[in-house]
Amino acid sequence: MKKDQSFSTIVVSGILLIIINIVLLLRKSNLTQIKFNKMYLILLEFIGISFVFNGTYFGVMGYVAIGITFSIILPFLNISFSSNYGFSICRAICIGILISFILFCIISILFGPMLGVTQYTSVLSNPNTLGNYIIIVISALIYLFFDLKKSKSKYFWVYAILFGMAISMALYTNSRTTLIAISMQIVIVFLMCTVSLLVNNEKQKFVRLIKKSSILVIVSITVFVTMFFVLTDLKKSIIEIVPVIQSEDVNEDISFEEYMKIMKARYMKGINKEANIKSEGKNEDLDDQFTSGRKEIWRSYIESIDIIGHPEEGRKIIEKNRVYMKTNAHNVYIQMAYSAGCLVGIAMLVLMLTVAKDLLVRIYRFIKMGILEKDLIFTICSSIGFVVVSLTSGGYMVFTYLPVTMFYFSLYTLSIKKENRK
Repeated sequence: MKKDQSFSTIVVSGILLIIINIVLLLRKSNLTQIKFNKMYLILLEFIGISFVFNGTYFGVMGYVAIGITFSIILPFLNISFSSNYGFSICRAICIGILISFILFCIISILFGPMLGVTQYTSVLSNPNTLGNYIIIVISALIYLFFDLKKSKSKYFWVYAILFGMAISMALYTNSRTTLIAISMQIVIVFLMCTVSLLVNNEKQKFVRLIKKSSILVIVSITVFVTMFFVLTDLKKSIIEIVPVIQSEDVNEDISFEEYMKIMKARYMKGINKEANIKSEGKNEDLDDQFTSGRKEIWRSYIESIDIIGHPEEGRKIIEKNRVYMKTNAHNVYIQMAYSAGCLVGIAMLVLMLTVAKDLLVRIYRFIKMGILEKDLIFTICSSIGFVVVSLTSGGYMVFTYLPVTMFYFSLYTLSIKKENRK
């Protein structure tokens, strides 16, 4: 099966599962009592109708399917998730993500590649794909930390170790987008809690927060170093014992010090000339290296944006140092504006600004009065993950990228009025 066909199969299968979920969760729900926040509904409908129009105009059935997803499936998904009959959809999603991550770690150690001079990909073949997965894992873990029923719960240590493993894999990818996303998730939630506890004079809880945060830092550093030796020395032994089940052969031995130098050079690529030369072995334009060639892609797409979209989402891009035969815009807002018209790109941007505004209002209420909706934590983390990824990738459709999917899944906490959420 070709890559595009496999990708389409995943999206179609995911949409079918969503439809089944909607039917099951809404069969006992009174739709007339559900109140959608008008701004979200208007924006989703506008985006959806615009894609249906462009799909009809250009004869592209994929656009029609995208339009139906935005205008019908996503609104009903939000309604169905809000009518959860006594259990938290967010909690169920987070537990599912955590179980998948435990299995993923085992698979990575047994079947994945060794750490080496290249970016770590595990069994996913692309470091950005792994990074996107880790973004939603961190979102799930942050939510589950908040969901702990007791301050001394035994699950804290399980979550702490898994948190350290997720941070380690994120760093091993050498993906700056991933690092920025998870750093923002952690820092923003930590600052929210810190300010809220100080404003409400919760000194004991503040001390507890600092202690547990310190434990997380220590555990993460310990796991990072441990995982390095697991994915080098131990992994080398596993490959030699059972070579037939391995995705790659043994890499050249690399010391921890050497790996840290390579990692530093990759993260600094495009920021200074010395790091660029060390990382790539050649001296190229720093601005081009910092954006990994995206600057020229963005420029080419922006110049082609019109009131009407285009029949294909990809286009050929010729740069000074690169040639892309068929690449996307590497930016959600530019991509949507190119595909379905400039107004659609603006609508998506307005949607994200609306999300930001509503989240800031909820965060202010949490800080001022200490009122916390746990599901909102997952929405904050999912929104941060999507916003960061949306600036450097063109995936805007549910099930195209994991941070995109989790963002749409968590949107119900904002799009459905609170009195209608059970």
